[in-house]
Amino acid sequence: AEPGVGKTNLIHYIYYYCKCLLPDDMIILNDRITILTGMSSKDFVEQTSDAITLRGKHEQIYHRNTFINRVKDLLKNKELLSDHLFIIDECHIANEKDMTIHQCFKRLGLTDEIIKNLKIKFIFISATPDVMLEEFRKSINSNEVWDCVELNKGTDYKGFKYWRDNKYMKHSKKYNLKLESDCIEFIKENIDKKNPKYHILRVKNNNMRENLIKIINEECWLHQEHTVKTKITNFEDLLCKPPTTHTVIFIKDYFRANKRLRLNPNIGIVMEYHSQK
Repeated sequence: AEPGVGKTNLIHYIYYYCKCLLPDDMIILNDRITILTGMSSKDFVEQTSDAITLRGKHEQIYHRNTFINRVKDLLKNKELLSDHLFIIDECHIANEKDMTIHQCFKRLGLTDEIIKNLKIKFIFISATPDVMLEEFRKSINSNEVWDCVELNKGTDYKGFKYWRDNKYMKHSKKYNLKLESDCIEFIKENIDKKNPKYHILRVKNNNMRENLIKIINEECWLHQEHTVKTKITNFEDLLCKPPTTHTVIFIKDYFRANKRLRLNPNIGIVMEYHSQK
């Protein structure tokens, strides 16, 4: 499914379907659904937890660094592995052999035979599943049951094509945004000085950020940092309030692949580096 189509809502529906709508002899009972991601992201956990409201208080959402806690719990309560469902969101991240997720599943001792006998099921969810699909086709034998399902877009869906065609999204081909001179030129070219906005910039280089701050101060604008260590309180609420002057928000490595940013007229530039691949 494309980004923003509704994968989190899909997880919620799968949870509801497996717990409430399946025939009595197929319903998944007790704590037998595990929702996790290959990302190391507290934001993913918070957003998914807020969306999946049917969970019991003891049923947590896990990311890469906390999945080991779930594994330990399942090893203590091995009966929960029977008829278990693992739902892995952003499954293309950290999915290679010997990475953390793989090591956790190895610790559970899940061989092909055990998975089959205990009727353990997996649902992999991704907006970019191409590599995983190719691996599936290469490695899974014809006796195993699997399928690929595409989540269709709704009529009001606005994805990359919409934003690009309506010129909300610009590919900065003539700029290398990791270069300080290009970054400064790009920002100056795209900021309307008479119309204050919030500008969210991914700038990882400390020296570049310090030099950008000098320019910001010269223009009498404001700047803030929103990172794992220096979070802005009620960040989303802040963006809903029109700024009195241009305000640049540096995010460094924050919001990499799991943040749904609600765009509104108060937001100006959202600057992201080119993908490496």
